[in-house]
Amino acid sequence: MKLPGSDGVGWFDESLRKELGDGKGTSFWLDPWVDGVTLHHHFGRLFDVAVDKVISVADMIGEEGGVKFEKWNWWQELFRWEEKVLEVCKALVLGAVSFTEGEDRWRWGKSEYTVKEAYLCLRKDDSEEADWVKDVWNKSIPLKMSFPNLEASSQ
Repeated sequence: MKLPGSDGVGWFDESLRKELGDGKGTSFWLDPWVDGVTLHHHFGRLFDVAVDKVISVADMIGEEGGVKFEKWNWWQELFRWEEKVLEVCKALVLGAVSFTEGEDRWRWGKSEYTVKEAYLCLRKDDSEEADWVKDVWNKSIPLKMSFPNLEASSQ
Protein backbone atom coordinates (compact mmCIF):
# COMPACT_ATOMS: atom_id res chain seq x y z
CA MET A 1 0.00 0.00 0.00
CA LYS A 2 1.33 3.43 -0.87
CA LEU A 3 0.88 5.94 1.88
CA PRO A 4 0.64 9.67 1.23
CA GLY A 5 4.09 11.22 1.11
CA SER A 6 5.95 7.93 0.66
CA ASP A 7 6.83 8.68 -2.96
CA GLY A 8 5.13 12.03 -3.42
CA VAL A 9 1.82 10.54 -4.57
CA GLY A 10 -0.77 9.11 -2.21
CA TRP A 11 -3.20 6.30 -2.92
CA PHE A 12 -6.08 8.71 -3.53
CA ASP A 13 -4.18 11.06 -5.86
CA GLU A 14 -2.78 8.07 -7.71
CA SER A 15 -6.28 7.12 -8.85
CA LEU A 16 -7.59 10.66 -9.42
CA ARG A 17 -7.73 11.98 -12.98
CA LYS A 18 -9.48 14.63 -15.02
CA GLU A 19 -11.49 13.50 -18.02
CA LEU A 20 -11.68 16.03 -20.82
CA GLY A 21 -14.92 17.35 -22.15
CA ASP A 22 -14.45 20.71 -23.84
CA GLY A 23 -11.14 21.30 -22.00
CA LYS A 24 -12.23 24.65 -20.53
CA GLY A 25 -12.35 23.44 -16.92
CA THR A 26 -9.04 21.57 -16.93
CA SER A 27 -5.70 23.19 -16.17
CA PHE A 28 -3.11 22.22 -18.77
CA TRP A 29 -0.26 22.07 -16.24
CA LEU A 30 -1.92 21.42 -12.88
CA ASP A 31 -4.72 18.86 -13.42
CA PRO A 32 -4.04 15.12 -13.87
CA TRP A 33 -5.56 14.79 -17.36
CA VAL A 34 -2.68 12.94 -19.10
CA ASP A 35 -2.44 9.37 -17.81
CA GLY A 36 -3.66 10.57 -14.40
CA VAL A 37 -0.53 12.68 -13.73
CA THR A 38 -0.05 16.43 -13.94
CA LEU A 39 2.22 17.79 -16.67
CA HIS A 40 3.72 20.02 -13.97
CA HIS A 41 4.93 16.82 -12.25
CA HIS A 42 6.42 15.23 -15.38
CA PHE A 43 7.76 18.37 -17.03
CA GLY A 44 8.69 20.64 -14.15
CA ARG A 45 11.32 22.62 -16.05
CA LEU A 46 8.89 23.43 -18.88
CA PHE A 47 6.36 24.52 -16.28
CA ASP A 48 9.00 26.78 -14.70
CA VAL A 49 9.63 28.67 -17.96
CA ALA A 50 5.98 28.74 -19.10
CA VAL A 51 4.40 32.19 -19.08
CA ASP A 52 0.86 31.05 -18.25
CA LYS A 53 0.89 28.40 -15.54
CA VAL A 54 -2.90 28.24 -15.12
CA ILE A 55 -3.92 28.03 -18.78
CA SER A 56 -6.74 25.63 -19.61
CA VAL A 57 -6.35 22.72 -22.00
CA ALA A 58 -8.87 24.37 -24.35
CA ASP A 59 -6.77 27.56 -24.48
CA MET A 60 -3.49 25.68 -24.88
CA ILE A 61 -4.50 23.29 -27.68
CA GLY A 62 -5.65 24.62 -31.02
CA GLU A 63 -6.87 22.88 -34.13
CA GLU A 64 -6.63 23.98 -37.72
CA GLY A 65 -7.66 21.88 -40.69
CA GLY A 66 -8.08 18.83 -38.45
CA VAL A 67 -4.50 19.13 -37.13
CA LYS A 68 -3.98 19.82 -33.42
CA PHE A 69 -1.19 22.08 -32.18
CA GLU A 70 -0.04 23.61 -28.89
CA LYS A 71 0.22 27.32 -28.14
CA TRP A 72 3.49 27.46 -26.19
CA ASN A 73 4.58 30.74 -24.60
CA TRP A 74 7.92 30.85 -22.75
CA TRP A 75 9.60 33.44 -20.53
CA GLN A 76 12.89 32.75 -22.25
CA GLU A 77 14.23 30.85 -25.22
CA LEU A 78 14.49 27.14 -24.45
CA PHE A 79 17.87 25.43 -24.16
CA ARG A 80 18.57 22.55 -26.53
CA TRP A 81 17.94 19.93 -23.83
CA GLU A 82 14.66 21.64 -22.94
CA GLU A 83 13.58 21.44 -26.59
CA LYS A 84 14.10 17.66 -26.46
CA VAL A 85 11.97 17.48 -23.32
CA LEU A 86 9.37 19.62 -25.09
CA GLU A 87 9.18 17.12 -27.97
CA VAL A 88 8.35 14.34 -25.50
CA CYS A 89 5.74 16.57 -23.84
CA LYS A 90 4.18 17.43 -27.23
CA ALA A 91 3.87 13.77 -28.20
CA LEU A 92 2.29 12.92 -24.86
CA VAL A 93 -0.14 15.83 -24.96
CA LEU A 94 -1.26 15.42 -28.56
CA GLY A 95 -1.73 11.70 -27.99
CA ALA A 96 -3.91 12.35 -24.94
CA VAL A 97 -6.05 15.22 -26.22
CA SER A 98 -9.49 14.14 -27.26
CA PHE A 99 -12.12 16.80 -26.78
CA THR A 100 -15.75 15.74 -26.37
CA GLU A 101 -18.91 17.72 -25.88
CA GLY A 102 -19.82 18.81 -22.39
CA GLU A 103 -17.87 19.85 -19.34
CA ASP A 104 -14.69 18.27 -18.02
CA ARG A 105 -15.21 15.69 -15.24
CA TRP A 106 -13.20 14.42 -12.29
CA ARG A 107 -12.81 10.63 -12.26
CA TRP A 108 -11.35 8.32 -9.67
CA GLY A 109 -10.24 4.81 -10.56
CA LYS A 110 -12.28 3.29 -13.35
CA SER A 111 -15.39 5.38 -12.75
CA GLU A 112 -16.83 7.82 -10.24
CA TYR A 113 -15.43 7.80 -6.71
CA THR A 114 -17.05 5.27 -4.36
CA VAL A 115 -16.06 4.16 -0.87
CA LYS A 116 -16.04 0.55 -2.08
CA GLU A 117 -13.58 1.36 -4.87
CA ALA A 118 -11.33 3.23 -2.41
CA TYR A 119 -11.44 0.28 -0.01
CA LEU A 120 -10.57 -2.18 -2.80
CA CYS A 121 -7.72 0.09 -3.90
CA LEU A 122 -6.27 0.05 -0.39
CA ARG A 123 -6.67 -3.72 -0.07
CA LYS A 124 -5.18 -4.69 -3.44
CA ASP A 125 -1.58 -4.15 -2.31
CA ASP A 126 -2.12 -5.46 1.23
CA SER A 127 -0.27 -8.78 1.36
CA GLU A 128 -1.07 -9.52 5.01
CA GLU A 129 -4.28 -11.37 5.78
CA ALA A 130 -6.32 -9.21 8.11
CA ASP A 131 -8.75 -11.39 10.08
CA TRP A 132 -10.33 -8.36 11.76
CA VAL A 133 -11.65 -7.17 8.38
CA LYS A 134 -14.10 -10.09 8.26
CA ASP A 135 -15.47 -9.11 11.69
CA VAL A 136 -15.74 -5.41 10.93
CA TRP A 137 -17.23 -5.82 7.46
CA ASN A 138 -19.50 -8.75 8.31
CA LYS A 139 -22.64 -8.19 6.22
CA SER A 140 -24.91 -9.84 8.79
CA ILE A 141 -23.91 -7.33 11.50
CA PRO A 142 -25.20 -3.76 11.11
CA LEU A 143 -22.33 -1.32 10.60
CA LYS A 144 -23.04 0.67 13.77
CA MET A 145 -22.76 -2.57 15.75
CA SER A 146 -19.53 -3.74 14.07
CA PHE A 147 -17.23 -1.08 15.47
CA PRO A 148 -18.29 -1.45 19.13
CA ASN A 149 -17.87 -5.21 18.64
CA LEU A 150 -14.31 -4.70 17.42
CA GLU A 151 -13.53 -2.45 20.38
CA ALA A 152 -14.87 -5.00 22.87
CA SER A 153 -12.94 -7.88 21.27
CA SER A 154 -9.63 -6.00 21.44
CA GLN A 155 -9.83 -5.48 25.21
